[in-house]
Amino acid sequence: QVRDQLGALIARCPDRAFFDGPASEADIAKTEAAIGRALPDAYKQFLRAHNGGFIAQEAVTERDEATLDTEAWNANHLLGCDAIRHEYRDAFLIARDVEPDLGDWPFIPFCQTEGQETLVFGPPGPDGIAPVLDAFHEVGADEWGVLAPGFHVFLNRYVDTEGFPETIALTNG
Repeated sequence: QVRDQLGALIARCPDRAFFDGPASEADIAKTEAAIGRALPDAYKQFLRAHNGGFIAQEAVTERDEATLDTEAWNANHLLGCDAIRHEYRDAFLIARDVEPDLGDWPFIPFCQTEGQETLVFGPPGPDGIAPVLDAFHEVGADEWGVLAPGFHVFLNRYVDTEGFPETIALTNG
């Protein structure tokens, strides 16, 4: 299973892998209430194991907050519950600035990329699985591309590339 493979990667790279402990069911529920929609089941499973985290590009010897913040900025950082709530609120406010009558924003930010873009879950498809979209901040949602059909596929790529899967932003940039 991919979560087990992520656990093995974390164990194999203790000087590069920085993942928080599990999110509580209450924190997951609080996040879903705050964003007004359910998180994808696959991401909730991730949160139950790790409330966010990242793989650094190189070994990290200094483990102070500033160094880890810098490393997270330069990585593909999977967001925890607090960060999802914060990023969703900010993205919704920006979208509402463009479209003042916007009552709902159907995208859930879950990853800040090394290219400083955001990966989001789009609305679930007919199969109930939310696709992973590369949310370029320079263009509207109608121009975002599908990066993976769901989080399970994205996480598999994340593990296979030790935290650095290609994103549309990097391949098109």
